[in-house]
Amino acid sequence: MIKSLVSANKSEREKFTVPRSVQATIPVKCVYPDGIWLVGNRHSKSWRLTDVNYAAASDEERRGIFMAYGGVLNSLPTDAATKITIINRRLNPVDFERSILMEERWDGLDEYRQEANAILKRRAAESNNLVQEKYITLSIPQRKIEETRSYFRRVDGNLTKSLGRLDSTAREVANHDRLRILHDFFRPGEEQYFTFDQTAAIRHGVDFKDLVCPDGISFKAGHFEMGGKYGRVLFLKEYASYIEDDMISDLSDFDRSLMLSIDILPIPADEAVKENVDTYVPEDKNKVEEDAGTTYKPNAALVKAMKDEQAANQQKFIDMMKSMLNKQGKVFGESTDYTVSAEVQAAAKEAISEDGYWGVKQTSERMVNFGKALVGGDPARAGEMRDAFIKGYEAATKAWGGALPSIAKETYDASMKLFDEWENEGKKNDESVEEAPETEGSGKE
Repeated sequence: MIKSLVSANKSEREKFTVPRSVQATIPVKCVYPDGIWLVGNRHSKSWRLTDVNYAAASDEERRGIFMAYGGVLNSLPTDAATKITIINRRLNPVDFERSILMEERWDGLDEYRQEANAILKRRAAESNNLVQEKYITLSIPQRKIEETRSYFRRVDGNLTKSLGRLDSTAREVANHDRLRILHDFFRPGEEQYFTFDQTAAIRHGVDFKDLVCPDGISFKAGHFEMGGKYGRVLFLKEYASYIEDDMISDLSDFDRSLMLSIDILPIPADEAVKENVDTYVPEDKNKVEEDAGTTYKPNAALVKAMKDEQAANQQKFIDMMKSMLNKQGKVFGESTDYTVSAEVQAAAKEAISEDGYWGVKQTSERMVNFGKALVGGDPARAGEMRDAFIKGYEAATKAWGGALPSIAKETYDASMKLFDEWENEGKKNDESVEEAPETEGSGKE
C-alpha cells in the first residue's frame, strides 16, 4: 500500500467515544481567532473558491482549464489532506435582501428596481431558494500553533497563485463563516438566526458548539434524524472506467440542501512510481518476452512526472526566497547580505526533516526510483544507474568547493544501499530460476 495513505490513516486515528450530547457530535476541539481549527488531532483551514466559467468555454478552453486544475492539485502540499466541498444551502432571507436586492431610492427609477428584484426573487424560488458555494479545506497533523500559522500562510500564497491560472480566487474563510456553514447544516430553516462574536462568547463563557448544534440528533441504520429533518450520507467508492467531465455538476445540481465532498491526498511522484511498478507491473509482467530474450521498457511518463514534481518543489522555495528578499529590498540571485525570516527557516527545517520532501529518506528513494523509471526497473542496469548517481554526487561536491553538508552524505549512503538492494533483486531472480525444483516426468530418480 502507498506509504502516504498508510501515514494518513495513522495520523487520523483517534480513540472513539460514544457522544453523550449533541455538542459532542461536533469534533471541533478548538477555534483560533485567525480561522484555524483543531479538529480531532489535526489543524485545518478553509478557503472559499470563486466559480470558473467552464460550461460556456470551448473545447480548447476546457482542456486548458483541465490542465490548470491539474496544476492546482499538483501545487497542494503532499503532507496535507485536502477536501473540496460543494455546498447547496438555503438562502438567508435577511442576507438576500441586504446584499442582493436593490433598495428604493425615490429617484423615479424605483419601478425598474422593483421589477429587477421581482425577477431575482422568482429565480431564487425556482432554485428552491438554494445557493451553491465551493470551498477547499486543508488539514495537517497537529503541531505548535505558530508553526501551523506559518504553514498555512505559505499554502495561501501558493493556492492563490495556482488558482489565478484558472481565473479563480481563494479567500480565507473566517470563523464566523465556517461556523455559519455548520449552523445552516445542523439547523435548516433557522439560517437568519445565526450570530457569532468570539470575543463576547469567550467573555460570557459560551461554547461555540452551543450556537451551531441541533436540538437533537439520532443515528439510525441507514439515515440520521436531526431537528425534525432526515439525512443520509452516501459514499462514492467505485468509479466507472469512463467519467464525464460534468459528473460533479450532475451530482450537485439537486435542488436540496446537501454537501458534496471530494477528498484529495497528494502522493509524491516517487511513491506513485513504486506503486505502479509493484502493483501494475509485477516482476513477471514488467518484462516483454521477445524471441531475442527479455527486455525492459523505460517509463517516460513517470520520468516526466518526477521531473515536474521536483521542479515544482524547487520553484516553491525560489518563490519563497524571492518574496522574503523583496520585503527586505533585496534582489534574488544578486544579494548576499540578507536576513533569513522565521517563516523560511521553518519551511527549510520541515523540508529536510525525516519525512520531508528533501529529507534523506524521500530523496534517496526518489533517486533510485528515478533510475528504475529510466531503465524500466531492469536490475541488470542498477549498477549503471548507481555509477551515474556517483558521478553526479562527485560533480556536486566539486561545484560546492569541498565536502558537502552531512545530510548529503547521509542521502548518498541511503541511496547506495537502495541501489545495492535493487541490483540484488536480479541476482535472486537468477538464482531462483537455476534452483527450480524438478517436475514429474523429468526422468530423474
